[in-house]
Amino acid sequence: MVRNVPDPDSDDFMPPRAQHAGGDNRNAKKQKAARNRGSHERLTELYRDFDDAQKEAAKEMGMQSPMNIKCTNLNSPMCDWFARLYHPQKREFVIPGRGRILLDEESVFNTLGVPNGGMDVPYKVDTKVQVRLFPEMFLGLMALPANSAFANMIGAMQTSDDDFKRKLLMYLISNVFAPTTLLRPSSRCFPVPD
Repeated sequence: MVRNVPDPDSDDFMPPRAQHAGGDNRNAKKQKAARNRGSHERLTELYRDFDDAQKEAAKEMGMQSPMNIKCTNLNSPMCDWFARLYHPQKREFVIPGRGRILLDEESVFNTLGVPNGGMDVPYKVDTKVQVRLFPEMFLGLMALPANSAFANMIGAMQTSDDDFKRKLLMYLISNVFAPTTLLRPSSRCFPVPD
């Protein structure tokens, strides 16, 4: 989202079905499409399909809070208002009449509950790791799947083993924590779960 540019949210909806002559679809409601990038909406939908063992595996990874987000979409005017309150020089949000929220590792940990182990995350392209892990993680594929196909792949898994954890972590990084404009998981994620 670009700051100070109105977002009509026109990308949030699919076009209504074609109207027939005589038209029983004239008042057809627009159907909401799941967001692709920088949104937890697909994660929320994916988590609903996890079995108890997979939910426990996500909890063991320290990802319980992102998995427990209940809302599926954030209100754009509220997000725009909150973004205007951010002061990049001070790395904090200043809420008029309420105070300040410092934006640092500790506040993100306290707010989101994501792991904060104090170690660097190797978010970089490492072709050696990618060549080694790709065949294990994406058996039979020649390229990284689209994010929607990747989510379906994780949702269809019946295990909660290391393969499940690697894929979930890769999905979280590519779609929630460090989203890019790509419609596929970032190849920079391969060194993270190694």
